[in-house]
Amino acid sequence: MTNVGDPRYGIEQLRTALDGGLIVSCQATEEEPLFGAEIMAKMALAAVQGGAVAIRANSPVDVAAIRRVVGVPIIGLWKRDLPGYAVRITPRLDDALALAEAGADVIALDATARPHPEGSATDLIAAIAARTRVPILADVAAAFRRYVSDHPGRYAAATAAEPKGDDDPLAHALSDSLDALGGELDRYG
Repeated sequence: MTNVGDPRYGIEQLRTALDGGLIVSCQATEEEPLFGAEIMAKMALAAVQGGAVAIRANSPVDVAAIRRVVGVPIIGLWKRDLPGYAVRITPRLDDALALAEAGADVIALDATARPHPEGSATDLIAAIAARTRVPILADVAAAFRRYVSDHPGRYAAATAAEPKGDDDPLAHALSDSLDALGGELDRYG
């Protein structure tokens, strides 16, 4: 394992920092009027001044700019449109390593069963884990929850699906998966 992106936070520290707080997404694409690392850094600073406990940012350039102005955890992702692949969120190892080097405290990635350019989501996560100790946040579908549960203390999972209420089976399954993560801080490192 290299020292690429040694983590500033362990899983338990992240849980404590994020518990009950607001994570603000500071992202803009080239065609949007707020595009640019300097603007994203200012938005992130304003969000933190307004009470945000973490920032979700797109691209190593934005992550680095935001890291210079805030001390809260940064969830880094890199939206990439790669020909032949539906996955967009941090689809390759080099994307994840660039985020870690830029100062991301967590690497978010698409962990669905859809084809990835370098194999599967599991392959990508294993490759990231072999190169850095930065925690991974998996944007998931049902199949990946099992992997998260099987690797407590190292990974967290999130879903972009809207919960349907207290009886939503997806929300319950995700909650059960996240509960399985507890109590194993630094098991892999």
